[in-house]
Amino acid sequence: MHNITQINTSLFNQTTIGSTPTTNCPLGYNHQSQCYGVAWESIMNSSWVQTLTEAERKDIDLNRMNYDYYESGYQLYKTHRGAYVLVPKGFNEDVILFTPKEYTPAEPKAPSSMACSLLGCSKGWIYWNGSSYPCSTCDDIAKYKRDLEAYNEQVSQKA
Repeated sequence: MHNITQINTSLFNQTTIGSTPTTNCPLGYNHQSQCYGVAWESIMNSSWVQTLTEAERKDIDLNRMNYDYYESGYQLYKTHRGAYVLVPKGFNEDVILFTPKEYTPAEPKAPSSMACSLLGCSKGWIYWNGSSYPCSTCDDIAKYKRDLEAYNEQVSQKA
């Protein structure tokens, strides 16, 4: 197992969800640009992805944690619900998913106003000087409603 300094592994369940490809490449390791694809395919084929809500699955993303990890022999990605994916740069090595042992969804914070009162706002858009701009108040309200729906789905799924 690789030395993972970014996360406290005692707080996570570890599951092998795939492996890096096998090849006859003379370099003896996968290039960094291939790690994202390996992580993505492993996540999408894992049983863990089925525990995500439908909205989370539509918006699933992998965020590379640090470029320096590749020099240490792996690439580390963070994804939904505080989970991490470890992709070794070696060939035919296990791709590991770290999921928090305790996961509690965070309830989104409501914006200061749930009704837009911004002068000049027309159905979420502000028209000024021949241009149109999205209304930030309306965007905040829409984001809150979307996040609250996802939160409620996670809570009902956990119960």
